[in-house]
Amino acid sequence: MRMFIGNRDVPLQIAEELGWYLDYGPRARDHTWGCALLSKFPITKSKHYLMPSPEGELACAIHATLDVGGDALDVLVAHNGQEETPLDRELQTKLEGEILKNATNPIVFIGYVVTTPSMPNYNWLVSDGNAKDIDPTDYDRWCEYIVYRNLEKVGYARISHGGITDTEIQVGRFRMNTNTDNVKEVKLT
Repeated sequence: MRMFIGNRDVPLQIAEELGWYLDYGPRARDHTWGCALLSKFPITKSKHYLMPSPEGELACAIHATLDVGGDALDVLVAHNGQEETPLDRELQTKLEGEILKNATNPIVFIGYVVTTPSMPNYNWLVSDGNAKDIDPTDYDRWCEYIVYRNLEKVGYARISHGGITDTEIQVGRFRMNTNTDNVKEVKLT
C-alpha cells in the first residue's frame, strides 16, 4: 500500500479476484521492500522475517507451509537488498540458506537474490541450503531464482527476460510424493 498506487491493497485485490490465499510478510510501509505470498493452496502456517540489514537495506521473507491436497509443502519467498549493500545481501542469503537447510517438508524458494550463479550468495542459498537450482545451466540471471529440495522438477520456463531484472517471469512445475500412488503436481511462479 503506497501512495503512488492510491494506497490500494494490490495483493489483496489479486487474491480476491483469483480466489486464492494470501499471506503478508513485512510490508513496504514497514520500511522494507515488502513481501506477499499468493497461493491457490491453503496456507496452514507462516513465519515472517525482517531480514538482517546492518547497512540499512531492509529486506523481507515469508516461510510458509501450504496444504497441497493433504501434503505439506514449504515455500520461502524473499526479496533481498540491492547490490549497494553487500553485507546485507550476504547475511540475508545466509539466513535463507539456513531456512532451506532446516526445512523438514519439501521446500521451494522463490526470490530476488541479487547475484549471479556460482557467486558466494548463490552458493550460500543453493549449496549451504542443500537445495537444487531449477536451471543450473542458465548463467544469464542476476536477481530472480527458484531453488527446491525433496521435489521432482517436471518443468521450467523463463517466460520473459527484460532489460530490468525485476521484469523476469519464471515458472516451475514440481511433482510431490513420487513414491506413492498419490502424486501431485504443483506449479509455482
